[in-house]
Amino acid sequence: SALQLVGRSDEAARRLEQALAVARPVHAAGNDTVLQIELELALAYLEGGRVAEALPLLQAIDGAFAGRPAELPHVRLLAEQLLALALLARGRAAEALTLADAAWTRRRDAFGASSPLAASVAVARARARLALGDAAGARRELEAALGTFEGHGDFLWRERFAARAALAQAADALGDGEAARAQRRRLVDDVERIRAGLDDSPAVRQAYLREWVPQYKQLALDEAAAARP
Repeated sequence: SALQLVGRSDEAARRLEQALAVARPVHAAGNDTVLQIELELALAYLEGGRVAEALPLLQAIDGAFAGRPAELPHVRLLAEQLLALALLARGRAAEALTLADAAWTRRRDAFGASSPLAASVAVARARARLALGDAAGARRELEAALGTFEGHGDFLWRERFAARAALAQAADALGDGEAARAQRRRLVDDVERIRAGLDDSPAVRQAYLREWVPQYKQLALDEAAAARP
C-alpha cells in the first residue's frame, strides 16, 4: 500500500485490518479480494516486525490454494515465500524447509529451475537448510540463486542482497571467513551502487537501516579481526 511505501507500516496495518473486517463477511472464504487484503496485511505486519500476527494470515492464504495446485497467481507466490521466512523467524526451520521445497518444485515445473521465481524461493529454502545445519547445501543453493539474480541485472536487487547476505552466513558456518568477508564486501559495494540510484524515501531508509546496515557492521568486525596479528 502507499502507506507501506512511505514507511508507515503500522498505519497501513490498521487500515488493512478495517478493510479485511468489511470484506470477510461479504465474500466467501478464499475469495481473491480477501486473499489480496490478507497478503497486504501480512506484509504490513512483517514490515513492522509483527511476525506472530503475519503467520496465521500467510497460513490461511497457503491453505486456500491447497486444493488448487495448478494455480500460481502473484498472491500465492509471494505468500508461500513469506510464509517460509516467517516460519524461520519463529524457529520452525524444518517446516520452512518442507514448505519452501514444495514451492520450489511447483515453480520449477511451471517456470523452469533457472527462473527468478524459482530462485527467489530457493533462497528461503537455503536459509532453512542453513538453520538446520546444512551449510554446505545452503551455500550451493545460494550460489546458484545468486547466478540467476545477477543474470537479470539490477532489477532483482532485493533478492540479490538477501542471497548474498545468506551466502556470507553460510561461509561463516563453514569456517570460511575469507569467503564470508568477500561476500559482505560485494554486498556493501552493491548496496552503495544501487542505493545511489534509489529515491531516498522513508521506506528505502527503513530498509537500509533494518537490512543493510548490519552487513556493514559485520564486515567491519570481520576485517578488524582479519587485520589482527
